[in-house]
Amino acid sequence: MAKKVLVLLAIIPLLLLPGGCWDRRETEDLLLVDSIVFGKPNTGDTGQYRVSFITTRPSSGGGEQMGASGEEGTAQAATQWEVSSYGTTLEEAIRKFSIRSPRYVYLAHNRIIMFEEGLAKEGISQAVDFLLRARGTRLRNYVLIVKGDTPDLLTSSPQFEDTLAGELYSILETSVGEGDYYYPSDLNIIAQGILTNGLDPWAPFIETFSTDQASDSSADQPVIIRGTALFKADRLVGYLDAEETQRFLLLKGLSNAGYYDIEINGRKLSYRYEQAKVRRRLTVEDGRVNVSFDVTLKGLLEEIHFYSNLSKTEIASLEKSLSAKAEAALLGTVNRCKELGSDALGIGRLIHSRKPEIWKEYSKNWYSIYPEIGIEINVKAQIAGTALGTKPIVPKISE
Repeated sequence: MAKKVLVLLAIIPLLLLPGGCWDRRETEDLLLVDSIVFGKPNTGDTGQYRVSFITTRPSSGGGEQMGASGEEGTAQAATQWEVSSYGTTLEEAIRKFSIRSPRYVYLAHNRIIMFEEGLAKEGISQAVDFLLRARGTRLRNYVLIVKGDTPDLLTSSPQFEDTLAGELYSILETSVGEGDYYYPSDLNIIAQGILTNGLDPWAPFIETFSTDQASDSSADQPVIIRGTALFKADRLVGYLDAEETQRFLLLKGLSNAGYYDIEINGRKLSYRYEQAKVRRRLTVEDGRVNVSFDVTLKGLLEEIHFYSNLSKTEIASLEKSLSAKAEAALLGTVNRCKELGSDALGIGRLIHSRKPEIWKEYSKNWYSIYPEIGIEINVKAQIAGTALGTKPIVPKISE
């Protein structure tokens, strides 16, 4: 009984202590990072990293802009701030910034991760490994590759949102389910691509507008998502443009919408498919592995520049032409991936899942075998009708 009383007397003082998290930090003490940019400085030093943060301006209210102190910093518009730090490791670069910042760097708020082209060509595995194990980093962070000169990107101003990171995030969010010319890739997809045999990473790439494309005459150039960056293992090997990206996403089953323009006897029309089914088949003939993509498209004619009632015979002819053009375009994208040596389509992963005994041998020298894999594209394009409310207006033929 005496022991119980002593235990109770020992517990009572603990109950009187204030509760809460031992490492709790107030919101005003945090630097809420919107985007991180990993790169290499333009000094030729391969042992150096540059880590840049794009964030909202810590001070409240409008008016005065905030300048950056330390190694490098650039004041942006009233709501955006960019600062960079350098180090021989990523941790050192971030630590150097932390010791001169009055706020704690808070990565859990981050939404966009960018890799500069120079770093991506050398390999992103170290940076990805760092991010996966860093406290607070979310796997749902979208990943972008920066093509071209990074300073141009970091001095760019957003066109519609308060920060560049917020604008890019909004664009990527709206592309989910659309999948026409780009599709978001996140940290989880990148990590899986690096770790999975027979499946290489991919991510959208961005660059600044040229001067003649900009909507105004300001010095700041807007940023645009141009297409898809392809990797071989963890190294950037090349890019797909917007049209190639559309076909790439279709073959991966990530896009249900897209366009094809064809010309029949000098007359042009535009076809938009809104339903797409892709079936992948694997066959082995005489010891040779062949992969077939059976693609079914269904959509409407969006634009017609000639008068026609579109009889069944004409529709059948148009469907045949569309199918042939789609097959050639899709095969061109497949060959482009082979040319770059990137298996972002996951051909190796398909062989691994369907024929593991063959993959056991192929995996030893996959990147040499991959370009020799036979790939066939079969497309069946279906025209369900037209999206036009009336018959085309055509000029009168002069006599």
